[in-house]
Amino acid sequence: MEAKYFGEGLTVWNDRIYQLTWHEKTGFVYDRDSLSLIRTFKHSFEGWGLTHNSEHLIASDGSDQIYFLSPNDDFAVVKTIRVREAQPNGRSPAPVNRINEMEWCEGLIYANLWYSDRIALIDPNTGFVMHYLTVPDALFPAPPPPPPGTPRSQRRRPVDLVANGIAFDSVTKRLWITGKWWDKLYQIEYTPAAELIAAAQAAAAAQAQAAPTDRGKG
Repeated sequence: MEAKYFGEGLTVWNDRIYQLTWHEKTGFVYDRDSLSLIRTFKHSFEGWGLTHNSEHLIASDGSDQIYFLSPNDDFAVVKTIRVREAQPNGRSPAPVNRINEMEWCEGLIYANLWYSDRIALIDPNTGFVMHYLTVPDALFPAPPPPPPGTPRSQRRRPVDLVANGIAFDSVTKRLWITGKWWDKLYQIEYTPAAELIAAAQAAAAAQAQAAPTDRGKG
């Protein structure tokens, strides 16, 4: 790739590798084995994350939108979803922004949120977040020591040391995660999303049942 391009999201699909660029809005298609360039294509949005569901390429642009692209010659956008998070008390769903690196995982889109330690599990049909995973603090690289005399309240993790990388091994049923400027990949045990969602719903129901109710005075 020439220096004028800022390479971003990349996915392997059959015998090809597809890659987006950030601001240049140019995509690349390579041969998986030789890494030789097969062709380029244009995309109309900023390139952030890229994955596929064996039918479409699935791309993000750092907003709340996710694009489904035809893998054919035109690479046209065939569908767009907006990522939303349900709100309590009947309030309107809230947008979930900064969708970044993504991975297709057994029917859901797993997505890093830029500047966040959370991974959103997104329904590809509705755009709703079904569940969140949290990347443990212990996996983040140790930040460089702050300058002498820095108050403890200002000793924060550098913003660039973000979780930013997901891969799913369908054979071993393991998730691989990493981040920007991380020097390690971590393999974590995979729990099917349906089990995670059911457990979260059960916990919420138990919490609601245990919460005291205000019966008023009578």
